[in-house]
Amino acid sequence: MRGYARLIGAHPRVLASGVLLTLFSGFGQTFLISLFVPDLLAAFGLDKIGFGALYSAATLGAALAMPYFGRLLDRSTVPSVTLLAAAILMSSCALVALSPGPAWLFAGVLGLRLGGQGMFGLIAAASMARHFDAHRGRALGVASLGYPLGEAMLPAAVMTLIGAFGWRWSMGIMGAVILLVFLPVVLRLMRGAGVPALTGAAAAARSGKKSAVRTLLADPSSRAVLLVFLVPPFALTGLFLYQALLCEYKGWPPAVMAGGFAAFAAARFAGSLAAGTLIDTLGAARLLRFYLLPFMAGIAVVHSADGPWAAAAFMALCGVTTGPGEAIQTALWSDVYGTEAIGGIKGFTSMISVVGTAAAPLFAGYLIQSGGGYGTFLLSLGAVTAAGAAIPFFLNESAPLRRASRRAASPAAGK
Repeated sequence: MRGYARLIGAHPRVLASGVLLTLFSGFGQTFLISLFVPDLLAAFGLDKIGFGALYSAATLGAALAMPYFGRLLDRSTVPSVTLLAAAILMSSCALVALSPGPAWLFAGVLGLRLGGQGMFGLIAAASMARHFDAHRGRALGVASLGYPLGEAMLPAAVMTLIGAFGWRWSMGIMGAVILLVFLPVVLRLMRGAGVPALTGAAAAARSGKKSAVRTLLADPSSRAVLLVFLVPPFALTGLFLYQALLCEYKGWPPAVMAGGFAAFAAARFAGSLAAGTLIDTLGAARLLRFYLLPFMAGIAVVHSADGPWAAAAFMALCGVTTGPGEAIQTALWSDVYGTEAIGGIKGFTSMISVVGTAAAPLFAGYLIQSGGGYGTFLLSLGAVTAAGAAIPFFLNESAPLRRASRRAASPAAGK
């Protein structure tokens, strides 16, 4: 922890801006939007299937826009893109609050998903990658702490608002918080910290060099690494969506999973901090070999054990994988392709992740309903996770990972 204390003491402003970005990304995350769903169904006459289709379409639309905003981040300053993302999020809160019908609601939800879940997280990861070199892993770990903090703090606050003022006023208050609290604080932090513009090598690209995203897609080993990072969001989407069926399958009361989410948040918090130090000492390429092992162990526990303790153990092990995921992925792509185009790469990989997880409900629903039941679903997830965990061991000698290992091992010249 001493390394973290020194890092925070030397760069408090830029790290605080990263934590605020990931914390307020919760305004566009499913865990917070879901609190409004009962009121939205009643207000707009939607059933669960109709709202699910609307939400999925909005999420996919936001994902498809992410590569554009990632490239914009590589050409613009961090404060200017942060201002744009905040404007999208704030306007979307107002749009949802004032929506007269489902079409307006769709536009508002799309903006929430794009500005909050998409752009805020992207800006945090890219700005940490660009600003830090020697301590990039720790910086990414600190910035990622905003995710579990948001999961722990925001739901209770929003539920209190909804109970006191109703859902429309609550959504409007969220937009006002972005305008009056988040923006003034984060922009001041960024100015004081001198967060660099992500103007890109500048132009490796300007000379007509092939874009980093096209280079990534052309390389089989990089495509395989991308599959590794798709496993947790794909699996967790199916598991969380059908958590009620998991409780039914195991004979657990619903409160057991509520406790499991507390374990998930705590483990994710600890995992983010641990990963930062390990990235800086071992390198992201080496750490990739162990990334999915806790997740695989969690699925083994929940499949084989029936006691209520298994829910907490399962969720904690999932958190140990999920917490470091953003930091490992950002650090790895930075080591492989440099930080000059990290915005474009992260925008593209975010799109792939969201599009990939869209298949999870179909995958889960088919396996559960086809006669195999929830046990077959868990076994299938275990097989998918095991396959993903094996991939890095076959890529140790690939050129991109060798390059990443060399960069991670070389003396750092930066901050």
